[in-house]
Amino acid sequence: ISHPDLLPNLWVNPGEIPGNGIDDDADGFIDDVHGYDFTLGSAAISDSGYHGTHVAGTIAAVGKNNIGVIGMDYRAKIIPMKASSDGDNITTSATLAAYNYAVTLKQKGVNIVAINASFGGGSFSTSEQTAITALRDAGIILCAAAGNGGTDSIGDNNDSASFYPANYAVSNVISVAALDQNNALASFSNYGATTVDLAAPGVNIDSTEPLNLVTGTASVAQASTTYSALAIIYSGITSTAGITKPVYSCGIGNTNEFPAGVSGNIALIQRGTLTFAVKVTNAMNAGAVAAVVYDNTANALNPASPWTLGTNGNWIPALQVTQATGQAMLAALPASGTVINHIDPSLAYRFLDGTSMATPQVAGAVAFAAMNFPTETLTQRTSRILSHTTPVSTLTGKMTTGGRLNLLACIDTDGDGLPDWWEMDHFGNLSQIASGDPDGDGFSNSQEFFSGTSPVNRNSHLAFSSFTRGTNSSANHFNLAFPSVEDSSYRVDWSDNLNTWSPLGSLIIGTGAPIQIVDPNALISSPKRFYRLSLLPE
Repeated sequence: ISHPDLLPNLWVNPGEIPGNGIDDDADGFIDDVHGYDFTLGSAAISDSGYHGTHVAGTIAAVGKNNIGVIGMDYRAKIIPMKASSDGDNITTSATLAAYNYAVTLKQKGVNIVAINASFGGGSFSTSEQTAITALRDAGIILCAAAGNGGTDSIGDNNDSASFYPANYAVSNVISVAALDQNNALASFSNYGATTVDLAAPGVNIDSTEPLNLVTGTASVAQASTTYSALAIIYSGITSTAGITKPVYSCGIGNTNEFPAGVSGNIALIQRGTLTFAVKVTNAMNAGAVAAVVYDNTANALNPASPWTLGTNGNWIPALQVTQATGQAMLAALPASGTVINHIDPSLAYRFLDGTSMATPQVAGAVAFAAMNFPTETLTQRTSRILSHTTPVSTLTGKMTTGGRLNLLACIDTDGDGLPDWWEMDHFGNLSQIASGDPDGDGFSNSQEFFSGTSPVNRNSHLAFSSFTRGTNSSANHFNLAFPSVEDSSYRVDWSDNLNTWSPLGSLIIGTGAPIQIVDPNALISSPKRFYRLSLLPE
């Protein structure tokens, strides 16, 4: 969950104070700041494999950050609920606990709209069906993988060989098959004319993977000796060169054990009594720029079970080393050391196949539909997804809809190029078309939508909102402002004759707030100046 393409969209529990060991919001879970690990009973969450991280990226990887991928709904938040201790096997008890946790959060006001269930098996569980029914009653849709027949060894046709949770006959379950890049049912995908609902792409899906699976460098060096190390989960990262500073012994990390000299330098701390988060927090408060924590027993480093700081934060680089390494570093003091924790997050992506990869596309679509139509009921939201798929001939008779997920059609059900909610807000019906101009102001419905103006008020349309002349040293400047819609593209042109136009600056991307631009030569180069504001086609 420290992946840079996921971290900004990670849910933060507003009622929980990180790391204080108290169930602040009285939901039955201590320090569940970002979710919970129901296999270990811990709020410290990390992926035991890579599957959950990959799924999360498909649903809600951050958009507009120029790295990796973008989620189906990049404004959605992710609540990790861990139900596997090894990245492969999932226990029913952990699954039920996760379902119940979601219901608890929903009842406390957290707007959970979907759970992604990219897992399954052949065993029916009355307890699980009851828990899924409770999800339904709470208004939560369960998007479930139809299964991979070739690897699950249960059978391809879910009508005759049930696969759970996809096969539970509860109205909030959406069962998802996988398509390949030729728009055909993937060779591994399960299907079912009455038990599988729709298909989504599930072959060669690129998405996020845990940072710890990326080949990186974590080490501690002192004098001519380089020691093996592991990054403590959520640790800050360094450049390839690392941080080279004097090393100071800081006991077990109590506040009174940090010497004044550690400020701006490296803290060497022994494991014991305090949590790693408290040790590193105390080091940061003392001004340390990196921390090395050494074991208090003769254990080997175990990459499969790294130590953790418990929660995301603006942590300094923090590494764990063995007891022997720590004692060797202590014996060499005073000395400088180098801490390296370098990971290239742009490499933390991989391609995977499976109905597990198709399912999060539907979960993301549910979130996207909920964002556009927040007042709809679970039944309406489910219908919005299933009633507006794209028909695929090879899926006919293979699933209830016979179609592929269509994200756009979920929002624009009549296919007129205008979101349903926008038409209902302004007209109370879906009778409009994108090229229409009902208020006769010369701007089409499509232009009014993308510029955030009213299609039923001829005085509301794309226009500059203010013009002001500069003052003093900027007296020759001319300032222009206009309201903007987030992500819409604008261009401002200027002319001194109304025949020949030149761009004033570069393309402008709307932020949702007023945009102000400056023409620095307005009152120098010409006695008159004309300006034109354009909304560029999507």
